[in-house]
Amino acid sequence: MDFYYLCLPSLWGGAVDYTTARASGLALICGTLFFVYKLFRFYTPVAVARVAIFPLVLFFTWVTDDDFVEISTEHMPVFLISAGSYFFLRPIFRGADSRARARSWFLAGLAFGLAPWAKLQASVAVLLALGAAIGWGVAKLRPFSRRNVFRTALPFIFGLSLPTLFFGGVIISLGQEQTFYQSYLAANLDYTYRGTAKFYLLSELWFFACESGFFPILFLGAGISTIVAVWRSRSQQVPVDSALKWFFGYAGAAFLTVISPGRPFLHYLLFMVPGLGLLAGAAWVQTLKIQKKSSQNPPSGCAASRPALPSGSLFLVLWFFAFFAVRSLFPVPFRGVLSAEWTRPASRLASVAARYLYPGESVALWGWRPDVYVELQAPQGVRDAHTQREIEDTPFRPYYRQRYLADLTQNQSVAFIDVVSCKAFVFLDRQRFGFETFPELRAYVAAHYSLIDDSALGRIFIRNDRASVHPR
Repeated sequence: MDFYYLCLPSLWGGAVDYTTARASGLALICGTLFFVYKLFRFYTPVAVARVAIFPLVLFFTWVTDDDFVEISTEHMPVFLISAGSYFFLRPIFRGADSRARARSWFLAGLAFGLAPWAKLQASVAVLLALGAAIGWGVAKLRPFSRRNVFRTALPFIFGLSLPTLFFGGVIISLGQEQTFYQSYLAANLDYTYRGTAKFYLLSELWFFACESGFFPILFLGAGISTIVAVWRSRSQQVPVDSALKWFFGYAGAAFLTVISPGRPFLHYLLFMVPGLGLLAGAAWVQTLKIQKKSSQNPPSGCAASRPALPSGSLFLVLWFFAFFAVRSLFPVPFRGVLSAEWTRPASRLASVAARYLYPGESVALWGWRPDVYVELQAPQGVRDAHTQREIEDTPFRPYYRQRYLADLTQNQSVAFIDVVSCKAFVFLDRQRFGFETFPELRAYVAAHYSLIDDSALGRIFIRNDRASVHPR
């Protein structure tokens, strides 16, 4: 689903580049913020909800880490889980007739059902977040007989299963069952580090997150706010709002999603960001309830609004100061970052290869430099944007290597580029990771391609019939 969404601009002739990718990611972030705000609106007035969402808005406004800003495979499932939570809870809190409830729960099931098709790792978040949502909303549901349970839940079940039925039907009709199992299920499960020590994993994630400081501020701020709110509630005998409990469950589900693969990748933390924002806002709303009880006979209808003004101002100032302090410690220019990226000249790899390519002709890469596809605006001649699974010694390497060679043979890409080099992102040693380590590929390239350029960035091979023609 991520790839289909990312390629939407191509439907109207637009380029799929850094500009459209940034816009696509920003649209999903804005959608997530919208549904998070709507979750606050279930149990708070408009003014309170606008203040409660402030930490989350501030985070996405100021954060500059590529793992949070650039679109990744986390953006889509995070948006879908937020949307699914909203549509599931809307008829519970807003009230609705049977038809409106059916429509809302169908959309909730559809959103939850699509999330694992955007990222398999999101299945953990879907199951746990859905359980937390049910826990929050069950007290609001009117009791109904056992006979009506299935009928009431049928729209949700249908929406939840529809994506799997649709994509499963497409996979079966195209005869891709084995490919789907190997590349999406088995390989993703094998990608997890089951033996990773949790302390090591968490320390590595925390170390990477502290490089800019914004995520630690959001994490610590939400955690401390929640602890203080719960402690004050118990000391003053104020019931803890069920929303705060559900948001804690939402954040907990996201945390388990982050650590489940056993890899310390910073972009996994994006799963936790909405949950932490919900926690921070809900903790402040709980503080308002405490102030309401301690106030002396407030006027009818003004109990929440009167303490909200000074408390809300303090809430905004504290969060703004915290993020401002982090930005002062880790200065990153706000202006010029995007323009510098958009005006960045093409790499030598793209500049040289482009002289032999015509629009629509494919390119195949070996190594990890997917940005070359973007610079060339050329379609992939093989299914994988990078060849980590063709290079690393895992039980699935023979399958991926066979598929890579079959794609290259079928598509007959004009350019084959080996980006394994001393300046690569990963896979720096040609002796260990170069395409020659795959004997069948080495023989195919030697028979059908000619070496045109060899630099510190990589090697460019052009198909023999095109290499004999003078470059453009």
